Amino acid sequence: MRQFKKSMTALDFAAIIHNLVKITNSELRNVYRVPGGIFFKLKKPGVELGLIFGLKTGLFPFMGSELSVLDDDVFTRNLRSFIKGAKLIGIAQEDFDRIAVLSFKKEGKELKLYLEWIREGNIILVNEEGIIKLAYRERELKDRKIIKGVKYQPPPKAGIDILRLRVEDYDKIVSQAKQKLKCAAFLSKIINAPGELIAEALFRSGIDPNSPSTVLNKKLFERFLDILKEIYNEGLNPENGYELVVNNKVLGVYPFRITHREGTLRKVEFVNALSKYFLTFIYAELEKERDVKSKIVGKAEEFKTRARKLREIAKNLSMNVQKVEKIIEELKRLRANGIEWDEIREKIAKLDPRIVDVDPLKMRVTLDIEGERVELNAEETAFSNISKIFSLAKELEKKTEKALKLAEKREEGEEKVRIIVLKERKVWYENFHHFISSEGFLVIGGKDASQNETLVRKYMEPNDIFLHADIHGGPVVIIKTNNKNVGEATIKEAAQLAATYSRAWELGLSSVNVYWVLANQVSKKPPSGEYLPKGAFMIYGKRKYIKNVPLELSIGLVVENKTAKIVSGPPSAIIGKARVAVILKPGRLSKNLTVKKISSFFRKSLKNTGIELRIDEAFIASKLPKGGFHIFRVVTT
Repeated sequence: MRQFKKSMTALDFAAIIHNLVKITNSELRNVYRVPGGIFFKLKKPGVELGLIFGLKTGLFPFMGSELSVLDDDVFTRNLRSFIKGAKLIGIAQEDFDRIAVLSFKKEGKELKLYLEWIREGNIILVNEEGIIKLAYRERELKDRKIIKGVKYQPPPKAGIDILRLRVEDYDKIVSQAKQKLKCAAFLSKIINAPGELIAEALFRSGIDPNSPSTVLNKKLFERFLDILKEIYNEGLNPENGYELVVNNKVLGVYPFRITHREGTLRKVEFVNALSKYFLTFIYAELEKERDVKSKIVGKAEEFKTRARKLREIAKNLSMNVQKVEKIIEELKRLRANGIEWDEIREKIAKLDPRIVDVDPLKMRVTLDIEGERVELNAEETAFSNISKIFSLAKELEKKTEKALKLAEKREEGEEKVRIIVLKERKVWYENFHHFISSEGFLVIGGKDASQNETLVRKYMEPNDIFLHADIHGGPVVIIKTNNKNVGEATIKEAAQLAATYSRAWELGLSSVNVYWVLANQVSKKPPSGEYLPKGAFMIYGKRKYIKNVPLELSIGLVVENKTAKIVSGPPSAIIGKARVAVILKPGRLSKNLTVKKISSFFRKSLKNTGIELRIDEAFIASKLPKGGFHIFRVVTT
């Protein structure tokens, strides 16, 4: 039986905490309720971030841009009143346990939020003195109290710390071993470490994790201990990350190579994969409830359709009751005269082309009327048979009503969902035409006179290269050299960008000349007594020309870590990086139709990959120059 990993381990959290620390020094904008947990919306300059805590799953970063949240409950409103607007100053792990500690500072005072995903889970807010101000679940347990006004105490340690475990502990440990306890289960009670980590260490040590705990001798224990610490360190390496896949289903995400479970291991970026995996778990119950309601509504529609059809059939039979009587009387007569059953079937079938079955023994005749099977009982009258069909229709109508009421009741009790959006920070050059050349240089181009002005005044540096099509009306294009030598390939690609977005495309030309100069040859100062309009510049010194630069633009789809993004630029800079690239030339196809065709190519390329692409056709359109288009070629890799 396939077992899904249902909760983050202490090692999982230790493995991602380096990533979460990057979120510190951000402002907590709001707190929202999600199924079985809380969503924290945070803000840093220019970007909004998210953290999700599931009471049964753990704390992890939200990697998307949109999230469904539920209406507030009392706890969420109270928590918001305490920490909204606070500065997140720290994220820590409580003593290698399944407890995250978020430290906030608000109005000069420090607050700590303990997020526990042990047993049923809890969210506990304490003040500077550690006194509980708010708790999701108030409890009086045998080892601690979680009550407002009481000092917070973490749960007692469950076993020996993994880093303090020594070979010398063997005698003490083995004295507690019992034949009936499995090795992995026994050690999990003794050692403060995730069960999957202990099982993996046993397996790599040559010990079956399900074998009796009494098999553990001192030599095996020493080997187990070395491997346990080795896997622990493996799990803390940010380069490690694996999905366990069985029949195309991801059963878990791990920070170390897991070998004791059956399945295929797929190397992944751990933080992203873990976030995606547990986000699915958090929303599973909500989706399950929606599926149940959808099935109930579907069943109601099925009952309603069949009831309508049966009523129509019953009315039709009522209007032709003589036919029904003839079938019944003929079956009675043939049966009474002792006719062979095969002959009875043959004779009755000839009475109506809708007859599909005759059972002389049970005195039943089955008709297929518009896809609905109707059974006539020859031991009853025609009107009695028709009345039963009406009754069945009525019964189905009652079932329809009950199903719809049940669906309505579920809808009333259903959590109301709304969408919140996280604003992403844009890299400065994303507002311009841009691409990375095949040699790794950033190439940027202006979209209008204002952007041309901005590029030269604000972003062009002394060693950059300036390009422009040798035609009136076109973008300023700059190669950001970073003081490195730029190859011929990059200059040609940058020239294509300058040619593509120039007026030459709108005029339907196939090529145009482009010139380039060094940045120090470009000036905004006009000759004495002259004026330079916005977006115009003076070029001093010799210009270097690239003749007959072909007008070609490639729109590509790049897929990385199960996410897809749309890129554009000269074909030579895009084709090697993209899963699919559409190469365009000037032509007669409208921009609108071109965008739709490109969208279709992208969707087809992602079919059966499990990757969902939300295509913003306006975004693709923004990448296209003015004029008409010809889809020259579609390249897939």
